[in-house]
Amino acid sequence: MERMFEELDYQQTDRGELILRRRKVPMLQDKVVYEVILNGEFLMSSLFHAAEDALAHLAIERLAQRRSRLHVLVGGLGLGHTAASALEHPEVASLEVIDIFPELIDWRRIPRTVYLALVEVLAEATHDAKAVANETADPTGVRTAAHPCHYFAPRCG
Repeated sequence: MERMFEELDYQQTDRGELILRRRKVPMLQDKVVYEVILNGEFLMSSLFHAAEDALAHLAIERLAQRRSRLHVLVGGLGLGHTAASALEHPEVASLEVIDIFPELIDWRRIPRTVYLALVEVLAEATHDAKAVANETADPTGVRTAAHPCHYFAPRCG
């Protein structure tokens, strides 16, 4: 019998237990859903991300009326929806993500997670030129600052 959910990562943080899990929802034809749980409370789910998408689209559309090149800072990676939505806009010259949980940003290195989709989007939008001092390149081509809570993606061109 196939498992209905799988714990992909567990981290004990200074704010408590942080868990990334994947599960299937039988009522939605076994749709795969990713969830972030902190101390037993659901922080976010990939099932519902319209608000995260809208946050990026509305802000960028408004700012793009005044500027043709935007440098976007996303506070909180979450499941990556806000960052990915921001990168849909050609006006975004660079994207930075900061998060209170370095463990959450590091989840992009876990195989078979929703974060791989974000890494692919970021990798397509980045180049390997010097972006921020003290950075190291990871195998995806996305550059990560020395501070683990910081994610930087300069756009090509």
